[in-house]
Amino acid sequence: MDVKNIQAIETFYKGYKFRSRLEARWAVFFSKYRCEFIYEPDGFILKSGSYLPDFYLPQFNLYVEVKPGPAPLKHDPRVYLAGRMKPWRPFDIQIEGDLIWQPQRPMQEVLAGRPITYTGPFTSEIFCHSPRHGLDVNGNDDIVFERSLAGIKDCEVFFAWFEDLEAHGTLIEVGIAHALRKRIVVGYADENIWHKLWFAAHCAEESFHGSIDECLKTFGIWLNLKYPVPREQALVRDLSEAANARACVVYGDPIEAFEGGCRSVGEFHNGKRTDILVFNTYVDFSRRDAAALAARQARFEHGQSG
Repeated sequence: MDVKNIQAIETFYKGYKFRSRLEARWAVFFSKYRCEFIYEPDGFILKSGSYLPDFYLPQFNLYVEVKPGPAPLKHDPRVYLAGRMKPWRPFDIQIEGDLIWQPQRPMQEVLAGRPITYTGPFTSEIFCHSPRHGLDVNGNDDIVFERSLAGIKDCEVFFAWFEDLEAHGTLIEVGIAHALRKRIVVGYADENIWHKLWFAAHCAEESFHGSIDECLKTFGIWLNLKYPVPREQALVRDLSEAANARACVVYGDPIEAFEGGCRSVGEFHNGKRTDILVFNTYVDFSRRDAAALAARQARFEHGQSG
């Protein structure tokens, strides 16, 4: 059976004509959960294209896009960004409080418009990990080293930024990543540095030169080619940023979505992935599950087309 050629059944519920039974089941869920919804609110022109979201929930300032299951496998590449600890990375990499004494957990971030899982390196006020190459004033350089090594081991993609010829620690990190058979991408501030550090370039799957902004943008394009994002996820990510709201994609009916923890997609807030759907967090779970069951068992008027 060619699933792509199966036509959705338009369905009536609460005065709305939904484009599919699946959308209607989510409307039942919202109603039973006593959550106000607006079906197909205003459309948007976004970076990733024109978009008309399925639902808007004013109570949560949340847009919801409904898609048939199963959900695609979530794959935000795990990325390590080597280079001087100057603030060239487009997000905060400082850790605070007691966390500095614990193994650092990867962070969900957005790089050049692309969601990634950032594995390191990290810095803190105590473990400076500064241009002194980890020789911390408090004698914690061994912890900095172990943490950075763990981040390289954990990553899928290793990116190195060379702004000059003195990034000795970064060169060693490239060697470690190459020995661990990681996918390596290298950016250089200019062609002269590339020619001087040609051995590091030969370790890389891809290399390019330019300003840091140019190199990160090119790296983001490379990530999107190697780890493509489903269009609906790109749309909700851009919508969350443009509308200053939460936005998410759910696959299947409410029971299917909640059983999967909605982890296959997660939720975006201001363009950043949070991996927390509001109906999995600040909710009455018994009421949520009862509403999900009512949505699956709902019987509708006969669908109508045209």
